[in-house]
Amino acid sequence: PQYPGIRVGALSYADLNNDGIITELDQEYQEVNGLPSVEYGMNVQVGWKNFDAAVQIWGMAGRTVAIGGGFIGFGNENLNAWTTVNTDTHVPALGIGGGGVQSQAGGTSYQFRNGSFFKFSQFTLGYTLPQTVTGNMSWLSDLRVYFTLDNIWYMYDKKGANRFPSEPWLLDQINFTPGAGPDAHGRGQGNFESRHPKPLAASIGINI
Repeated sequence: PQYPGIRVGALSYADLNNDGIITELDQEYQEVNGLPSVEYGMNVQVGWKNFDAAVQIWGMAGRTVAIGGGFIGFGNENLNAWTTVNTDTHVPALGIGGGGVQSQAGGTSYQFRNGSFFKFSQFTLGYTLPQTVTGNMSWLSDLRVYFTLDNIWYMYDKKGANRFPSEPWLLDQINFTPGAGPDAHGRGQGNFESRHPKPLAASIGINI
């Protein structure tokens, strides 16, 4: 089918009404708001003698998110865009739009990606000093030293046709926010809780 801007390496559009041309009549509404079918988490704490450990995990399953536009950028995926010397790729050729060079995929199902993920959020290991060490110093009777790791590891779709192309820490920052209100079509909107990175972080502390 023919449509304005057709070019080699660009996205192909489906002629949904079979009239031989691509127009607004070939649009199909699809609901994507970032809501998962299942959201889960677990916090496990164990102790042995004077040692204690805690593990925290959480994730979402059955979730689709929209990338590009007002949601998530295509990130490093653009580096694999179609060119005359890089034809074996699922990333369309780049074009100018939205104030810069980007994949021309706005308003298409190409934006819809697998937003399911599993996150190893936190691990803590602690040690409480025994009475044989603190002796009669009551103010030290509950002294505990600990080591904590945060934002340890993500498991998410990196290779599938609907893989998530951006930094994984964005996956746990897209929420359905009713306060944002419906858009002009009455649809709910998925919004960023924050765009700040969540790097691996280590900390050491003392509880008295």
